[in-house]
Amino acid sequence: MDLPEIQERLRPLFSGLFPAAVLVDVMQTASADPADMFPAERAIITGAVSKRQREFCAARQLAHGLLSHLDVDPSFPLLNGPDRVPVWPPGIVGTIAHGGGIAVVAVARAEHFRGLGIDVEPGEALPDGLEKHVCSPAESRWAKTFPIHEQGRALKLIFCIKEALYKAQYLVTRQFLDFDAFTVDPDTSSQTFEAVLRKPLPGFRAGHRFPGAFYLDDHWALSGVTIETISLSDYGHACYEKSSNYVSP
Repeated sequence: MDLPEIQERLRPLFSGLFPAAVLVDVMQTASADPADMFPAERAIITGAVSKRQREFCAARQLAHGLLSHLDVDPSFPLLNGPDRVPVWPPGIVGTIAHGGGIAVVAVARAEHFRGLGIDVEPGEALPDGLEKHVCSPAESRWAKTFPIHEQGRALKLIFCIKEALYKAQYLVTRQFLDFDAFTVDPDTSSQTFEAVLRKPLPGFRAGHRFPGAFYLDDHWALSGVTIETISLSDYGHACYEKSSNYVSP
């Protein structure tokens, strides 16, 4: 399967990770042209290798297409803040990921969500030596319930889920976390998960549960997380509903 076919196949899978109020799109990074970016955006990656430039450009191209559906000024450049995280337009939350020659972006109005997180990883085994850094004992035991030849991909899924979690929570807390900050409990029958926060963070107490969704096959691990816009004093479990919501840029 070539990249254009992969791109078309992944669109509905990524869309299914999020509620309908979240707009999602995906493209192959090889088709991105850095010349299409705003000058201020190109300045961020001046001197970067070609692969990084195309990843960055693909994300901006997707973001601008999606933001146009939210009535955002099309001349708004998507720049990075001092922490190297994209600075989204006022009233917008967003998340970006790229891997395996694919870039994906999800955006929504801040009136609905405080945080979004997305990740894409090639469906390969987690590299040797990383399990003890990424996974809790319970997560490692979960991965061992898979057939032996699939256990490495199951561990990679835990990594993928935690990457999306960290992106989503960072938009709210501005805290950098280690992999042990969450314990993840995936449900393969529904392709959803709950992640339990193991320590308090600004706006969340220890034990808060973050819902999300994932997809895993021989080729890809995908994950998506939303943090709904609720009172910071309300630490209840957010309602999560999967739905198709792809909007063509």
